[in-house]
Amino acid sequence: MMQQILILLKLLITGNLSKKRIKKIQNNKLKKILISAYKNVPYYSEIMTKVGYNPVEDYKGVQDLKRLPVLTKNIFKERPITDFIHKDYVYNYQSFFSDSTSGSTGVPLTIYRNCYERYLQIAKWLRVLIYNDYTPFDKVLSFTSPGRLNEGKSFIQKLGIFRRLSIDYTLPIDEIMSKVKHYRPDVIYGNKASFDLLCNKMTDSSLKLKFIVVGGEVITSKDKSLYERVLKTHVVESYGSVELGIIAFQNNEQWLRLNEDLTYYEFIQEKNKPSDEFLKSKLIMTDLTMTLMPIIRYAQGDDVVPKMDNNSVIGITKVYGREDDKVYLENGEVVTFLVFYEVIDKYMEINQIKFFQKSYNYFKIMIVIKAEKLNKVKTQLVKDLTAITLPTCQFDFDVVDEIPIDSNGKNRFLVSEVKK
Repeated sequence: MMQQILILLKLLITGNLSKKRIKKIQNNKLKKILISAYKNVPYYSEIMTKVGYNPVEDYKGVQDLKRLPVLTKNIFKERPITDFIHKDYVYNYQSFFSDSTSGSTGVPLTIYRNCYERYLQIAKWLRVLIYNDYTPFDKVLSFTSPGRLNEGKSFIQKLGIFRRLSIDYTLPIDEIMSKVKHYRPDVIYGNKASFDLLCNKMTDSSLKLKFIVVGGEVITSKDKSLYERVLKTHVVESYGSVELGIIAFQNNEQWLRLNEDLTYYEFIQEKNKPSDEFLKSKLIMTDLTMTLMPIIRYAQGDDVVPKMDNNSVIGITKVYGREDDKVYLENGEVVTFLVFYEVIDKYMEINQIKFFQKSYNYFKIMIVIKAEKLNKVKTQLVKDLTAITLPTCQFDFDVVDEIPIDSNGKNRFLVSEVKK
């Protein structure tokens, strides 16, 4: 426990260092990571050798990363997991902490971390809370996967410090509401889908929350407005992944700050040009702490908009998310879920919605809305949906009280059963 506290204290200090100090930390950590990966991890040894790069002799700075190819989840899938594991642990890596992605893109991935890396991951999350005025004496509630409900229970919680109650996010919403009201937390965190269910069901909140932390999916201004109105509290947006942990988070600003002491970020536009502010960019990241299973120049598929200051990126103003969820139309056109989002975001009457493309021309739509309100907006809504698809497309609405959460704790906005 003492090691975990020391790691957290260090992160609280390094998180607020000057840009100059942060760059020095990045440079030193990156050199160690590249050398370790080159010497000990088959995949990185192979790709570095292939481009004629030896970080032991050639390292010049973070610009060296441009010499290496981008790593994707598909590359992880195509090769044995041992190609990405430090050679000294290739026979016992499964004994370390592991966490798996949901596989919503069809490519699930398991990430392994040693004890120090796991403690660091937890401390990085606690830093998000503390930077938003959480104290170790506050009660925290999390919407959690049923397979991880026992995590976070320790002796120190019996002393009234770092208390956390995990609620199975697959439980019926009425049972979840009852547990939330009984526990009366100071802070709640979880995926967007869980907050959608809670806030669409709860008509009035008697909770006295400091703030909530919402992540897991794209968070719109409409979402935030709903959470603030129902829960009467401040919304903190977080952006992260199983692969990298917390990537960016809100802290008294409208934009999301970066964990630059722990991760090196590249914001890339088309033709590999560095990004400008307000322009959508691909995000490529290098973890500066992981040695058991290094993650170097990883593109998890999200588009983001960078926040700039003096020609330097200091954060993220918007997360678009993956464009993997898309529909294929009869004329060969492809429409991503982002386009559907833009249409739906105009309809304040809609509490929640989910699209199922059953065939090229037929969409089944699960929608949480009062029947009379749907009748008022249905004609215009169908026109707007037809405008982004084809005139031949049909939209069948199914009004429901709630949309069940997917097994991974999220709720995909658009699901297509049509193969390309």
